[in-house]
Amino acid sequence: DAIDPHTANGAGEIVSLSNAEGLLELKLGPSFRQHPRALVPQGPRDDREKRTAVRRVARSVAEHGIEGAGPHRALRDLVAGAPPRIEGLAPGASLVQRGEKGVEAVARLAPLLRESTLAVQGPPGTGKTYAGAQAIVELVRQGRRVGISAHSHRAIVNLIEQTLDAAAARGVTVRVGQRADGDDRTDREEVLDLSNDEIARGLTAGTVDVVAGTPWLFARQQLLGKLDVLVIDEAGQMALADVIAAGGAASSRLLLGDPNQLRQPTRARHPDGAGRSVLEHVLGGEVTIPAARG
Repeated sequence: DAIDPHTANGAGEIVSLSNAEGLLELKLGPSFRQHPRALVPQGPRDDREKRTAVRRVARSVAEHGIEGAGPHRALRDLVAGAPPRIEGLAPGASLVQRGEKGVEAVARLAPLLRESTLAVQGPPGTGKTYAGAQAIVELVRQGRRVGISAHSHRAIVNLIEQTLDAAAARGVTVRVGQRADGDDRTDREEVLDLSNDEIARGLTAGTVDVVAGTPWLFARQQLLGKLDVLVIDEAGQMALADVIAAGGAASSRLLLGDPNQLRQPTRARHPDGAGRSVLEHVLGGEVTIPAARG
């Protein structure tokens, strides 16, 4: 959709564009009066849902402090840099047991998260997404509701498909619903194509175990507190603010990524620290995450 900068009104829909021929095909409605002399994109996407979600967390800090029990405790801990809270594990202890593989540790720890965030850092090819898929299957096996999110639909689809493969290999039934349009969707037939409202209703009715979408989906008021764990892939590219906005949908989060691979893309100017990804924030200046923190 395009805007006429002369009138600041809608100027129709660009149907096709050929740089080689210098031709643009414009579809205009019946209210068309004057042919536009120039076209500009529409303004930024409406981000009121995200802003409202971040404000809910800020209000929780104002009312309960940055630490302690109360709403959005896990997100307040994340902002404050607190270590993960794991059932049965003393604070400061190594998260991975002696002789345990990283993938095994992630699948074991994810269901033990208690209003907290677990970060999993690793370079490309080390199996982060595979570990996340195994953790999702284990969470579903234990009756938990899980969300899948990422900076891109491509990463979301990859994690969905690896989760379905892992579930089939283990003989676990995982019912997945995805919010995406057209080519952004997975082509796996068993994944339900759901609207925002249908995802909320599916979680309430218990007809889906896993729901997938970008942070725009999980920031919605409808999904507040609907999930047990939100799994975020490519967290090294997702801004802390986006995770805060989406994080209210779940009591805990699992972050997968590596900020040393590809950092959070930023444009324009931001307050100090706002341009960092959520994993950069968790690392707090360290090159690799300490054993007691992820």
